[in-house]
Amino acid sequence: MRTLIVYYSMEGNTDYTAKRIAENIGADLLRLFPIKAYRDKGFAKFLSGGRSAIMGQKPKLEKYRIDLKRYDRIVIGFPVWASRFAPPIRTFVEQNREELKKKELVAFACQGGSGAERALAGLRKSIGVNAFALEAVFIEPRKKPSLQTDREIDTFSKLMADKDEATKGSTGSTRRERMRKHLTHWNYKKHAKLCAMVYLPLIAFDMTVSYVIFKKVLDRADERDGI
Repeated sequence: MRTLIVYYSMEGNTDYTAKRIAENIGADLLRLFPIKAYRDKGFAKFLSGGRSAIMGQKPKLEKYRIDLKRYDRIVIGFPVWASRFAPPIRTFVEQNREELKKKELVAFACQGGSGAERALAGLRKSIGVNAFALEAVFIEPRKKPSLQTDREIDTFSKLMADKDEATKGSTGSTRRERMRKHLTHWNYKKHAKLCAMVYLPLIAFDMTVSYVIFKKVLDRADERDGI
């Protein structure tokens, strides 16, 4: 299952998580950047970011080139601001909502305090889906690194990988079942049709090659005899 991780990161926590997941499952990455960057220091960071999230703003993003149709699964990652998902994600959802609904959706949130569950619920509502295939919350993976958090990210990745394997197995089983049903109902008409499809092209090819060879032999014989 081809996977794309779409995320916004200010302090690097979401970026760290997205890249670790991508490395684990072989996913592509799309990092979103607002044209007007948020302040990332001091009290202004919390004031501007929190206010933007509460007001449901949709900041303009730097241009990105991605074809969502190429992917089966979209993973959305974001930091939690005032119990809401970061506004750049809202812009992305607004731009791609209908296509997102066609995909298997997974989401993860990074937070330092609380509110992730509410933020994830808000994201589901914004997209227009009842549930994500998987979702997770990580506590400042980069700012407060720990083996426990890394294991949680790896476990989250493994759940996606396991779903991929289950899907492959299911697909293989379905194909085998179709083949079994096909052979069960095999009859002489199907056999004759298969033979015609296989042997007629071979006979035509053989006759063509034979004609070319004999023609060359006869032409050389004529030249040798002076005809």
